Amino acid sequence: MSPFFSLSDKRIYSIRDITVWSVFTKNVLSYSLLLLLPAVLLGQTHIMTFNIRYATEADGIDQWELRKGELVSFLEQEQPDLLGVQEAMPQQVAFLQTGLSNYGHIGHGRDGKNTNSEAVPLFYHKDRYLLLKHRVFWLSPTPEVPSKGWDAALPRIAVYGVFKDLRTSDTIHVINTHFDHMGTEARLRSAHQILQWVQKEIPPKAGVILMGDLNSEPDAAPILALASYFNDVQAGQNSDTPIGTFNAFDTNMSEFPRIDYLFTREFETIHAGVSKARRGNGRYLSDHFPIWAKVIPAGK
Repeated sequence: MSPFFSLSDKRIYSIRDITVWSVFTKNVLSYSLLLLLPAVLLGQTHIMTFNIRYATEADGIDQWELRKGELVSFLEQEQPDLLGVQEAMPQQVAFLQTGLSNYGHIGHGRDGKNTNSEAVPLFYHKDRYLLLKHRVFWLSPTPEVPSKGWDAALPRIAVYGVFKDLRTSDTIHVINTHFDHMGTEARLRSAHQILQWVQKEIPPKAGVILMGDLNSEPDAAPILALASYFNDVQAGQNSDTPIGTFNAFDTNMSEFPRIDYLFTREFETIHAGVSKARRGNGRYLSDHFPIWAKVIPAGK
C-alpha cells in the first residue's frame, strides 16, 4: 500500500487503504496543530496592575495588616508574569517581596531612594524575565530629581524596566505609574510626558506595556491622549462585562469608576478582565480591583 496518494496515481485502492490513509492524515494534522499551540502559549504574557492601598490603621477592618496575607495568596494563585503595584509603602513592598519569592522588583519611593514614601514597584517573575535595565523618573518638568509637577498635590513617579523574555528572547519595555489624584493639569501633562518619553527612548517597533492607576475615567483627556497611541486592553472586551476598578472598600457598590489601566504597544490582547476577588470575610482585597490581561507580541 502506498503511504500517500497522488493525483496521477492510476492504481485502485481498497476501502481499507482509504481508511488507513484517513486515520494517518488526521493524526498528522492533529499533531501539527499541537505543535502550533505551544508556539502561541510560549509568547503569552500575563500582566496585571493593582493599587493595593497604602497601609494605614484608619482603614479599620480593611487595614493592610488584616488583608495582606490574603492579598499575597491571591497574587500567588494568579501568578502574573509582570505586576505593577501602586500605593506601596516600604513595609508593603517588603511583605510582597517576601511572599512572592519567585519574583524580583524594581522601583523606590516617590520622595527618593531610601525614603518612607509610597512607591509604584514593578514585580517580574524571575523564571520568565531577566531584568536588563531600569530607572525611575518623576512626572514633572524636572524628571531626574524628586519633584512635584504642575498642579499635583504630591510627587508622582514612573518606574521603567527593560526585560528579556527567557522563553522567546524578545525584549519588552514596561512602565508602571500612578497619576496625581488632585491635579487636572498634572494628569494631562503626565500622560503627554510619558508619550513623549516612550517615543524618544524606546525603539518604534519594540513591545511596550504601560500600567497603573491613572486617576482618570475613560473619557478624560489623559486617557484619550494615551489611547490615541497605545492599545487599551479592555477596549475589545465584552461590553456587558463590568470593567470599573475603584471600589472604595464599599461592598454594596454596584457600579465602579474605571481609573486603572493596562495599555500596550506591539501586543495583541488574547483576553483581559477585572478581578473582584474577596477576602474570606467578604471584604475586598483593596479599594481598587486588580486588572489583568493575557497578551502576545503582535504578528506572532
